[in-house]
Amino acid sequence: MTVSKYHPPTPREVEVTLGKGVTGTLAIPLAFDSENPFEEGLVPVTHKAALILHGQGGHRNYCYQKTLAHRLANELGIFSLRIDFRGCGNSADNANELEGRTLTQDVEDIQSSADFIRDGKLNGTGIDLTLSSIISHSRGGVAMFLWAQIQDQLGRAGDPSAIIVPNLVNCSARFTSPTVLDRYAGLEGLDFIPVTTYRRGSYQQINLSAREIISLSKPDLSKLTDLSRDWSVLSVYGTEDEIIPKYDSANFANALNRGPLSHTLKLIPDADHNFYGHKEIKADDELHELNPYNLPLKNGKRVNYNYLVTDYIIDFLTPEMELQRFIATSRDIGRVARWKNVDGVSNFRDVGGWRNQDHLVYYVKPHFAFRCANIAGLTETGLQTLQNLGIKAIFDLRSDGEVKNDGYPDNLSKYGIERIHSPVFSNDDYSPQP
Repeated sequence: MTVSKYHPPTPREVEVTLGKGVTGTLAIPLAFDSENPFEEGLVPVTHKAALILHGQGGHRNYCYQKTLAHRLANELGIFSLRIDFRGCGNSADNANELEGRTLTQDVEDIQSSADFIRDGKLNGTGIDLTLSSIISHSRGGVAMFLWAQIQDQLGRAGDPSAIIVPNLVNCSARFTSPTVLDRYAGLEGLDFIPVTTYRRGSYQQINLSAREIISLSKPDLSKLTDLSRDWSVLSVYGTEDEIIPKYDSANFANALNRGPLSHTLKLIPDADHNFYGHKEIKADDELHELNPYNLPLKNGKRVNYNYLVTDYIIDFLTPEMELQRFIATSRDIGRVARWKNVDGVSNFRDVGGWRNQDHLVYYVKPHFAFRCANIAGLTETGLQTLQNLGIKAIFDLRSDGEVKNDGYPDNLSKYGIERIHSPVFSNDDYSPQP
């Protein structure tokens, strides 16, 4: 039996060309073109967009990419752009044949894609979409992290051009860069080596630049430990990956664990580098043991774990999970807790510490203004806490009726605090329902 979510309706897709010859597919949520999306039972369209990146010798539709794009559109209302890097798929040739497809070129293609997504005139939707996630496979993950480090540095410097993407997904990327040379013996003295890859509609033999492979051995990803908490990462790896060292998943987990929910690691037993089953299924095998998730098979012989990968990514990008990560990153202001324990009052929190949108290195002054729920239950201990926080005035925004029903502390002056009644709605009662 095939699970229906793995074969969602195909959204409208537009073939695009951007940057210096990068081709891609823009997947548009069905609700975007519907006059009555709720009547049709469609998930509301968002302004979010995902950028989907392939790996070495790959293209925009291999592994999980196409299925993921369709699920993002149908289940989360998220636009997506999946691209062919230059030198791959249907995109233009590499800028320099002898140098091949360099990571610097990949980073340029990512930047061009980000600019395309965020400009409604370029992307054709009329919406300056928010690049809320980048989802990468293998080498595409290395390029993604290199691009993210550049943007993170721009953000720290207060550069308004910085693009901060809160959700990064790393599938099967290599952490220990020098190990790539273990897969290619005898490169010395060679300019090219023949390989078979998908190019312009068919699999064909091409010349792979030896310098390209050597360049892949250079990145130092240990510096990811400095990536700010603005970036949360999901890593997905197969335990039978035959392309990269099996310990690289742990290396990413160690480098990217910068606090609660800053990094999540998912391991898929039996899955290889491209998330296909390592074990071949035979006629007399117990299928429920080899395929406990009842996933589709590849050529009837191996479990296709790419569908499970899409499950993990969809769950990671749900609003509920994004909210959990936001709370985890905003709970503290520097090393000071945002939420204060004030006896008798709920949800007492500091409203400072938020980054100014126009000046990325400026923040709202912390420890100056606070918000909370109903103050009527303030105890003497709670009032002492307010005094210790240096609070001089309480602006009571409740209506006249709410104040009449619930009251307010009558001994505020004892603690040097003035109550200023400034109701948002004088006559309407907007207190929470019991």
